[in-house]
Amino acid sequence: MNSSLFANTLPDTSSNIAPDVSGRKTHPKGLSLCFPTGRRWVPLTAIVLLEGTGNYTRIHFRCNPPLLVALTIKVLTERLPEGAVARFHRKYSLNWQYVQSIDWHKNKVTLVNGKQLPIARRRVTEFRVEYKDYCSKTGIALPALA
Repeated sequence: MNSSLFANTLPDTSSNIAPDVSGRKTHPKGLSLCFPTGRRWVPLTAIVLLEGTGNYTRIHFRCNPPLLVALTIKVLTERLPEGAVARFHRKYSLNWQYVQSIDWHKNKVTLVNGKQLPIARRRVTEFRVEYKDYCSKTGIALPALA
């Protein structure tokens, strides 16, 4: 694994992690994760996708192979800042920065790496709202709503 992406690690101290309104500890710029070589700080910009597999989550990175962690996708999504990632399927959460296109007719999201993921029918409306919020907050032009 190329550790140069994770070379700038931050210690996991309470001074670096602020409690949010719900009392959970979150950090606006990333996660502290356990790698085989030890705990490392991973910036949010390096995380492309969270893929839930039971009580584990596979974290897909921009430049490195995926990492399997013993936390649920719900727990990891809650640790990231609200609005930074979108939970659009029981199995997936994605980082908005890596969305290439959204096909609202087929309920599919295409990431910049070409991977297509399904949007759950029950979450389409919520996903559209999150999409509009993200566009208005960041000013980034994402694919238009159909």
